[in-house]
Amino acid sequence: WTSKPEFRQEYKDILSIYNAHPAVRKGSLTTYPDEDVLMFDRKYEDDEVFVAVNVRPEAVTATNPHGGTLELEPYEYIIEAK
Repeated sequence: WTSKPEFRQEYKDILSIYNAHPAVRKGSLTTYPDEDVLMFDRKYEDDEVFVAVNVRPEAVTATNPHGGTLELEPYEYIIEAK
């Protein structure tokens, strides 16, 4: 953790989302097919989380299932909570 402190912060951020959103832990799962980007929604009651992960070593553009497009750098991810 000391050689790469940004990793520690990244894990803390992800764990805070996990703890704050029950949809991540026990929500229904909806996946969206794409060859380059792993995308899914988790929903539980009024909590909803959308995740998109570029699984490629190059930048990609994908269609956002909620409208618009996503431009992601290599291995970049986004987590949107509603």
